[in-house]
Amino acid sequence: VIVNPSINNSFNGSIVILTCSARGGPFNQFQWTYLRTGYNVSNETQYTFTSSIYTGGEYECEVSNRAGNETDNAVVNVGPIIIMGPESVNVSIDTENITLNCTVIGVPIPDITWIHNGSVLNSDDMFSDKMFIDIFDEVVGTRLSVLTIVSARPNNTGDYSCNAT
Repeated sequence: VIVNPSINNSFNGSIVILTCSARGGPFNQFQWTYLRTGYNVSNETQYTFTSSIYTGGEYECEVSNRAGNETDNAVVNVGPIIIMGPESVNVSIDTENITLNCTVIGVPIPDITWIHNGSVLNSDDMFSDKMFIDIFDEVVGTRLSVLTIVSARPNNTGDYSCNAT
């Protein structure tokens, strides 16, 4: 049994075509299963669908005939998409905290990187500037990252953005 492609990198809303082929026979029967749910999604050699966070993940093609059965798998990756980036805020220096949110979707769940004035924030920056990042995995394929800057100082001013990979 051979599934093509074995890894499919797609974007939300794109068409995905998975093809299963087998040697042998006669009378091969095909069954595609979406492993996240365990549901049989097709009994054809080719399975076509629209990618989304709800259809991303692993699929199994099982081919069976009188001689037995064999399986092969395909992985469909989706995204990532930033669905909510940080919003503009004005704060008083040395007295207020800044809280910025970034929500992304994708399968597998994307990693989030924070950027300040064009430079990636690293652990040294966060320690010296009293910054904290909390990560929350929410519903299927969704991640929320919260960047908190305690008692904002002049060097914290500028543009913040998030990047999803």
